[in-house]
Amino acid sequence: MIERIIYEKPRIEAGKEEQGMRFQDRDFEILQTIYNNDGVLAKRQLKQLFWPGNSTRAMEKRLSKLNHGEYLAWPSRDHWRSKPIPEPICWLGWKGMLMVAGKRGIKIEPPGQSNENKLRRFEKELHDKGLHWMREPRWIQLEHDIAVTDFRLGVEQAVAEIRSLTLENWITDGTFRSSMDVIEFEVKGKDGTLKTEKKGICPDGYFEISDERRRINGTPAKARFPNFKRKQTICLCSRIQRVNYTYA
Repeated sequence: MIERIIYEKPRIEAGKEEQGMRFQDRDFEILQTIYNNDGVLAKRQLKQLFWPGNSTRAMEKRLSKLNHGEYLAWPSRDHWRSKPIPEPICWLGWKGMLMVAGKRGIKIEPPGQSNENKLRRFEKELHDKGLHWMREPRWIQLEHDIAVTDFRLGVEQAVAEIRSLTLENWITDGTFRSSMDVIEFEVKGKDGTLKTEKKGICPDGYFEISDERRRINGTPAKARFPNFKRKQTICLCSRIQRVNYTYA
């Protein structure tokens, strides 16, 4: 059963929390995991990954520290009133994104104050150096993005239960979206004439699974999974458990 996490207004004023905060290894793992999942995670997904045996209160206490320190962000009351938010979520604040960049050896000048012009400059500099900062979730697509992450977590769990399998090269739809392939095709108009149109192609994601046992036996050992959809989650995980899919 999935534990329901209720949004609660932080009880501690911003600024006071950060002064007594010690950054932990797990904190960076949280930031990195959010970044690797296209910049947004549901709180229940964070709990599943980092607090599986702890209470929701323990998680909320730590996330609140990261939020007040501007490492994490989450919906304001205005967001909850005006945006299609299916459940509590987190994304990276500017300090969280700065830390992710630093750990990758990329030096970025911090914006200093969180005003719009400086944050836009910060975002552009990140983009110029190959990093994408999602300042706010894609609200219209938020439910879809959360579902894709549920899919990924399910695949990771299924693969982890079989020692010979390794999950490789997970590419998110955000990566595809940043460098989208565009195809040209012809369609027939109402008047019977052909006209050329263009359409961007952006799969939900792509990943590969390698089977060491098959590699040792000298048989094709890598299976590729492009353009998966949410409805595939259960059947694909079941197929992984049976190791019954096509290798190339």
